[in-house]
Amino acid sequence: LCNKLIRRSLFLENKINWPSESMAEDLTTTSQILWFVNKMVYIEKPFYNYFHNQNSISKKKGEEHILRIFRESCTNIAKVSDFYTGRRITNRLRAALLVAMSKQRDRILSMTWRHKYYVLWRETFPEINSELLTSNCVPFKNKLRYILGYMKIYPITAKLRGL
Repeated sequence: LCNKLIRRSLFLENKINWPSESMAEDLTTTSQILWFVNKMVYIEKPFYNYFHNQNSISKKKGEEHILRIFRESCTNIAKVSDFYTGRRITNRLRAALLVAMSKQRDRILSMTWRHKYYVLWRETFPEINSELLTSNCVPFKNKLRYILGYMKIYPITAKLRGL
């Protein structure tokens, strides 16, 4: 949320909770805030300069790190899904939520050549699978990635096609 100024009262009056996990926390919080705002202003002038640190925690590689990011981001995106459950949302917003859930789940897709990660991938947000495939608002690339993952050939084809 480094690029946003948000009234404190929005958090307090609407009982918006700050996520416990650090990955995808901005998406979790912003999606709740945007639901309740009456007015939003965009200022084109930059007030924040982002520093790209090549040694930062988000640039680390390795199985343990990928799994930590996967678990944290899935925990937070599940909070977004829970927030919208029971609320009347547009098809486009529902599709965006499906893509966000799929994207978090796909963080381990390249490791699904190992059975335990394939099972973990399949068991993460299983409720979105049929909707992901049938929604007109979900991009074809996301649908193809799911089908290739389900067939256990994504790790091979991703290297060949740059998916």
